[in-house]
Amino acid sequence: MLWRDPRIMAACFRPTTKDLGGRVVRGAVWMAALVVLRTVLTIGSTALLARLLTPTDYGFIAMAAVAVEMAAMLCMFGLPMIIVQMPRLTRLDLDSAFWFSVILGTFVVSIMVAGSTVAANLFKEPRLAPILCAMSSLVLFEELSAVHLSIASRLLLIRYEFVCQIASLVVRAGVSIAFALAGLGVWSLVWGAVAGRAIYYALLWWLIPYVPRLRFNSKFLRRSWRAGGSYFGSAALFFFGSNIDTAAVGRIFGVTQLGFYQTAFALPEELRSRIALGIQRVLFPAFALIQADHSAFRSGVLRSLRILATIVVPMGVGMAVLADPIVRVLYGSQWLSVVPLLQIAAIVGIARALQTFLANIYKAKGRPDLEFKIGLGLVPLLVLAVLVGSLRGSAGVASGILVFSVVSLASTYFALRLIELAPFEVLQSLFPASAAAAFMGAGLRLLDAMHAIPRSTDLLELVLSVAIGIVLFFLSLFLLSRKTVDDFWSVARLLGARH
Repeated sequence: MLWRDPRIMAACFRPTTKDLGGRVVRGAVWMAALVVLRTVLTIGSTALLARLLTPTDYGFIAMAAVAVEMAAMLCMFGLPMIIVQMPRLTRLDLDSAFWFSVILGTFVVSIMVAGSTVAANLFKEPRLAPILCAMSSLVLFEELSAVHLSIASRLLLIRYEFVCQIASLVVRAGVSIAFALAGLGVWSLVWGAVAGRAIYYALLWWLIPYVPRLRFNSKFLRRSWRAGGSYFGSAALFFFGSNIDTAAVGRIFGVTQLGFYQTAFALPEELRSRIALGIQRVLFPAFALIQADHSAFRSGVLRSLRILATIVVPMGVGMAVLADPIVRVLYGSQWLSVVPLLQIAAIVGIARALQTFLANIYKAKGRPDLEFKIGLGLVPLLVLAVLVGSLRGSAGVASGILVFSVVSLASTYFALRLIELAPFEVLQSLFPASAAAAFMGAGLRLLDAMHAIPRSTDLLELVLSVAIGIVLFFLSLFLLSRKTVDDFWSVARLLGARH
């Protein structure tokens, strides 16, 4: 049951490890349910909208997203992460963080609106300017509720996030589809995003009983300045790494080709943003509470990594192998240019999901400065990968991102050192899921070559292929690693005990 519980604030100031295992498991269950429902709603709405809109419409949204993410990056001082990571907090700390976030967000949004014409000229698309002005509200909504979201994360109140995100998705999809049917084109996506974000943060304000007071303590900012600067630097590097390819494709190859490129990366991005970041939302507060206990930290990382790999690796391999029927079923024949891009993007999604998860170690150990320094050292390699790849079109850019994503996984070695975890142990944790996914992919390829899967319709081919892939993967996983299967079983037992 959900309600505006006043006890949340008292618990926020002095969180404890009491019932930590139970809270993590319950949070994981809520997050798993959220991932499933989000995926279903996202795929369903995307399949419909792709038939109502054009690749050019999606290209405009991809261009606007670059500017919106840059604005969000400028607001990223790391205060939400600092609030989650700090052992003790005061009400004054929260008030100071709130007003700093609001002032900074208002300032950045003002700059974004004022510079919308410049950004549109940069992409050589004047129609982009009003879209940017409308979507700037997304940044302000986020800053108004940064502290509320931090409180929910600090206490592992994933059920609250479940309600907010599902309501947001339903509203976003409903508004977008209704406006697309009305013939509003790209604006259906714009107003759908704004409406969905507005309902998300309105619900969050209602569920979390934090009401900011008009007061401010500069000492809190001074104490957090060093860590906040590192978080900002890491956010800047993340923005650069996430958008340099999008900007290059849009600038060099045009808005329509960017629509194909962005659509190809949208599904694999679910591996990182929905699953890896979802697991991060559950585990980061828990890891922060046990940051001094290296043994417990290592054990938690390895078990979580096995579970994450068992989810994202077969999904990525499956998307790569079944790219053609996936595109035909979800988007239609006008989107077939997405197929070769999706095959590359699916493997990128795996690498990004694993790296996102392991980056939690830096944050939980209070070392965002180290993450920033390592990311800064990788920038020249990223630029080189995009520049060289762009010589071979948008598929070349995607290939360059793939090479960079795989190589940059090696940088997580420094995160592992913080908890004295050997890279070989990580590879051991990843091997069963990777080997089982490879077997699954090879089996699907063989069956396809033998024409053993009925192809009377694209939907039937996709459904049967997915079902066969699931069976092949879990059968081989059971033979390779009982330990991974036991991880899932132990979580299920613990959840049953809690109930």
